[in-house]
Amino acid sequence: MAASWGQLGDIEGNRGNWDAAESLYQRSLKLREELGDRSGMATSWGSLGYIERNRGNWDAAETLYQRSLKLHEELGDRSGIATTWGLLGDIERNRGNWDAAETLYQRSLKLHEELGDRSGIAAIWGCLGDLERKRGNWDAAETLYLRSLKLREELGDQSGIAISWGQLGDIERNRGNWDRAETLYQKSMELHQELKSTWGLAHNNYDLAQLQRQRGNLDRAQHHYNTAHQLFTRLGALKDLERIEKEWAE
Repeated sequence: MAASWGQLGDIEGNRGNWDAAESLYQRSLKLREELGDRSGMATSWGSLGYIERNRGNWDAAETLYQRSLKLHEELGDRSGIATTWGLLGDIERNRGNWDAAETLYQRSLKLHEELGDRSGIAAIWGCLGDLERKRGNWDAAETLYLRSLKLREELGDQSGIAISWGQLGDIERNRGNWDRAETLYQKSMELHQELKSTWGLAHNNYDLAQLQRQRGNLDRAQHHYNTAHQLFTRLGALKDLERIEKEWAE
């Protein structure tokens, strides 16, 4: 039952329904604590950290991830350790601590490679691509995103594919290749719609808002911005709201 609640939480989390996911993860955690299932507890703490990260509560997320990491280490769970290092890297990336994030991502990648965890490898390549994009290294970012996309396609990871298309759209927009960027954003949006991913659709709409503003299509830009703002508000993604409001006002 605990595992089933956790799986249902994953479904709601992938859709961006943070409150519903959190409730399911909490139920799963409570039962796992009653059963003394330490491995399951580590997983639940990591899942709850994921919810706090997506809400923008980075300190709360870090606390939960560290709790999860400690238990994974005590259990000798190398896969759990690798995953949690990557999640802690996300926190440092979001804080703007790119070198610290890269160190954690590289540690995670090395362990995922040792374990032959192709899904974990694909995720970390995408994260490293994000770092290069933030540093303005478009070619390096594109190489990592394409590497991640290829592996996600081989694995049939539809959510990962949608994310990769959006990331590649960012590269083309930053290069000024607006038609190519729009095509990639639209592909990403269509797949996120199929997956019912509110989080993905929020990001797609904001990406399209930025693109249309750059192209001078101000009405379309405002429409996409308003949609993104509504979706992030529904998610309770306060840091994302703070970011897009600041960027849109500039």
